[in-house]
Amino acid sequence: MVTALATRRRSPIAVAAMSADIAVLVCGGWFDTMTASGGTQLSVAVASAAFVELPLAACALLMARHAVVRIADARALVAGAGVPLP
Repeated sequence: MVTALATRRRSPIAVAAMSADIAVLVCGGWFDTMTASGGTQLSVAVASAAFVELPLAACALLMARHAVVRIADARALVAGAGVPLP
């Protein structure tokens, strides 16, 4: 929810929220796979990690990278206009 709101508002906090989401998705996929007892449970855990959690983490990574580039471009534009930045 925080990631969605921060992204919608184009806040720099969105990058940190996306980074946290990436960590949770990757760790969740790893944890599910490592704790599966085998057989069908392991197959479902691996499929869930490979087709849901890791692609979502990759998407969040691309979005975070795009946000960082956009923030840097905006800071350069504002600094070029002579506005002091913190």
